[in-house]
Amino acid sequence: MLLLNNNLWLISIRQSFLNLLPYFIIIGVSILSYQLLDILDLKDNLLYEINEKIINLYSFATPLVISTSISYFLSKNFDLNRIIIPTVNFLLFIFFYWEYKDVNIININLKFDFLMIIMPILTLLIYRKVFEQFNKYTKFDDINDELEDVLRSIIPFLITFIMCSFIIIFLIEIIFYLSTLEFFDILENSPIELLSILNLIISGIIWWTTGIHGTNLVISIFGEGYLKQNIVGNINADIFINNFVVYGGDGSTLGLVLTIIFFIKQSFIRKIALITLPFSIFNINEILLFALPIILNVRLLLPFILAPLSNFLIAYVFLFKSNSS
Repeated sequence: MLLLNNNLWLISIRQSFLNLLPYFIIIGVSILSYQLLDILDLKDNLLYEINEKIINLYSFATPLVISTSISYFLSKNFDLNRIIIPTVNFLLFIFFYWEYKDVNIININLKFDFLMIIMPILTLLIYRKVFEQFNKYTKFDDINDELEDVLRSIIPFLITFIMCSFIIIFLIEIIFYLSTLEFFDILENSPIELLSILNLIISGIIWWTTGIHGTNLVISIFGEGYLKQNIVGNINADIFINNFVVYGGDGSTLGLVLTIIFFIKQSFIRKIALITLPFSIFNINEILLFALPIILNVRLLLPFILAPLSNFLIAYVFLFKSNSS
């Protein structure tokens, strides 16, 4: 896998998420504040309105924020123009993600959040190769270096945008075709227990590889209705997962925070855990995900997925027996 075999790629992805940590913390605090105000029935105030706007902005802007950050750090670490590549990525994002999100019927069945990771990587791969080849045959004499760099970027910019567009269109069509296969119809009619387990696995993998919630993709596959189905007694899947499975956020990382605090001696890791603890109590674990890091950390992939599954099975067996007796 490209990201795991090349440290520079891996470092760039991690840097991009780590530098977005203030953004994710603000979003998490806003969601918590919004829910508290809602519970206390304090909706007629400016704070409630601001939190509501931030939460709405989160779902709309986060893919672009992440994609731009990745694009910037990739161009920085590969010593390419830090404006040109993010600009190409931005145009591709507007051209595909927001257009498909708002007007294209394809998006009714699929979410395209995966594009936020694919586009900056694809952009850099193509631009880098085209730029190297173009520079072999172009010369700009008697001009300063800054202008020369810009002039050298014009043709690679255009070629990169066109090539990326065709590749992304092809990729979207493939995914759209796969979504029409009978396999997804079988999934939608599967038992609620199986759908919930698949939800945890898919969401965990998406979180680990991208640092974003996998809920949209899961809902696009299984449909949103299954979360409202009762899984044990009168407890539906949504309530069951949020209250008995994901302690401390996705990956059930509250256990990891407590383990670090009580058993790990390295001071910098303990500091991260201590900073994370008050947020983790309210299921906000972005600090741990990006600062430890958990994202793209191969050693923590299995625990990140298996911990919620263990919680699910223990809670399900306990509540099922209690409900049966």
